[in-house]
This record gives sequence, C-alpha cells and structure tokens, in this order.
Amino acid sequence: MTELELHIASNDYEMSEDRFWQIVARINWAHLSQTKKINWEAGKADIISMFDLDHRGVTELRGVEGLAWNLLDTLIGDRNPAQSGDDSHGDLISHIIGLGEDEFYACLEDYERIEARGTAPYGSPEGYRESFAYILPYETDVEDDRKTFDVTIEATVRKTVRIRHYTEEEAQQEAHTLFTATNTDEPEHYEEDCLGIKEVEASLETA
Repeated sequence: MTELELHIASNDYEMSEDRFWQIVARINWAHLSQTKKINWEAGKADIISMFDLDHRGVTELRGVEGLAWNLLDTLIGDRNPAQSGDDSHGDLISHIIGLGEDEFYACLEDYERIEARGTAPYGSPEGYRESFAYILPYETDVEDDRKTFDVTIEATVRKTVRIRHYTEEEAQQEAHTLFTATNTDEPEHYEEDCLGIKEVEASLETA
C-alpha cells in the first residue's frame, strides 16, 4: 500500500488512488498546461460529466489531491524549489500532481527533480504553470445531494476520582461534587451509543 493510499484510507474516502490517477490522466494537464488560454469552467464541467462525479466524488477528488499535495509539501519542507512566494510553491506542487502518477512518485523520491522543475522557465514543458488545482471542480459546481439527519448520542464517562475524607459516604458525596465530564488528569473511559437517527428536512443553516 502506498503512502497516499494510507492517507486515503485514514480519511475513509470511497475514491481509490487508482481512480484518482485515472481522472488526472484523462485531464492531460501536460498538454492542457501548454494551452495559451485555458477555459477553466468548461474543463471542470467536462470532468464532472466524463466521470459522473456527484457531490461526494468532487469532494473526495479535491481531498485526494490535497493529500498528495501534502506529501510533496512535507518532502520539500522549508526549501523553496520555486524560488518565489507561497503561491508559486503551491502551483509547482499542483502542477507535479497534474502531470500524473509517474511524475508524482518520481518527485516524491527525488527532491532535485522538483527543484529542476521549479527553476525551469515558467510555463515551459520542463517547468510549471498556474494551476492544476483550478481545473478540479468544487463542491459548489455540483448539486449538494447530502441528506440531513438528527442523530441522538448517549455518552457515558467513567473515571476514578481520588478523594481524602473520613467515611465512604462523605467521600462519595464529594466525588459527585467534584466529578466533571471535561478532560482532567484522571484516566477516563468513554462509552457511546447511538440511540436513534432519522432523516429530517434540511434547513438553510445546515452545513
């Protein structure tokens, strides 16, 4: 399992790494980035239509791109391969991802490869261009088909409170007084049960 796959799994995404790279390959950023003027909106619409992406699909497509971005950013650290500001740094990383799986993993294994692309003439095939991330659709580009649910949770917090007192009864009373559900230094044990869930009509305030 690749490092990117591990991050995808930890986020419980349905989109696999293979599907992500399939979408990236179809976008063909290597060619598109050499186009004089890119129609970003038409490009996003084509991706949604071509891959039949719904709200979850768009969310996870951008999510996986973000995970891949973070892996390269971690490798780069405090170095500045784009030799410019934060925007150029982000554009360089996104460009590498846009070039596909092979280039991404080659750069992940070789920082000098990233630096060579960052110092090559801007917009050249050997360099990078602003910005692959712009061609990826946003959640607002598709219908939000999420449902709204009220979920009732019952939580039990169990912990031992150490009390100094004269009798068990008095110690118990003081423990009840001092007990708090907020986090303290005492070891805690939590139990949670879902008591019920029902779909409700979404309101304008629902995120």
